[in-house]
Amino acid sequence: MNAAPGTPDPHVPLPSTVFPGEPYSVRLGKTPSGGDINTLVYSIAVDTSNGNLSNNFFVYRYAVVLYNIYSGTGHDEPDERPRFTIEIKDNTNTYLLNPDCGFYDVFPDPLLTGWNLTGNYVWKDWNTI
Repeated sequence: MNAAPGTPDPHVPLPSTVFPGEPYSVRLGKTPSGGDINTLVYSIAVDTSNGNLSNNFFVYRYAVVLYNIYSGTGHDEPDERPRFTIEIKDNTNTYLLNPDCGFYDVFPDPLLTGWNLTGNYVWKDWNTI
């Protein structure tokens, strides 16, 4: 866990490992070594007492730094590359709450837009969803 104000990322010019104004962030992974999978599961309580789930509002922020193994290493298939995935599921951890905005999956690819390339890393600055 990173406490505010955070530090600059050691590999890319991401200004801070904590989003401005937030108290903490979590960093998954480590320097490149390959073959590791890191997962974070975070449960939140949703107030259903009024019977109307549409009154609930959820915001999350993320920044992504991935080692770009795509660049000439033979890892041409998406399932062979590092990736970043967000899944927002129900309380049984079985179903996506909303398949349109409850799932996000990206991996290094030369066709990605909105991403930056620094050395052997592809990265995306902080985003709010």
